Amino acid sequence: MKVKYFIYLFAVVLVTIAVNLKDRRNQDLNLVANIEAFSAACDPEIDATLEPYFELKFYSYWIGELGKPTQIPCCMRNDSQYSGCARGLDRCKK
Repeated sequence: MKVKYFIYLFAVVLVTIAVNLKDRRNQDLNLVANIEAFSAACDPEIDATLEPYFELKFYSYWIGELGKPTQIPCCMRNDSQYSGCARGLDRCKK
């Protein structure tokens, strides 16, 4: 009888170890996927909506009815490859 309980206990321990190792492997895979995702975000070619070497600036445009200038967004040239400006915006006038 004692041998039968020992075999059951041994099987339960083996199953518990197997489940924990599988969870640990899934956690490691998730960690690697997160690291890859964060490192891909640093690559300027990943985000197709931004133009590198440009930065967001504003210029004032006078609209008579408002009585004050309006700020219009535009893209100005920048030397840093890590800067970005939305594609489709006008270029700033110098």
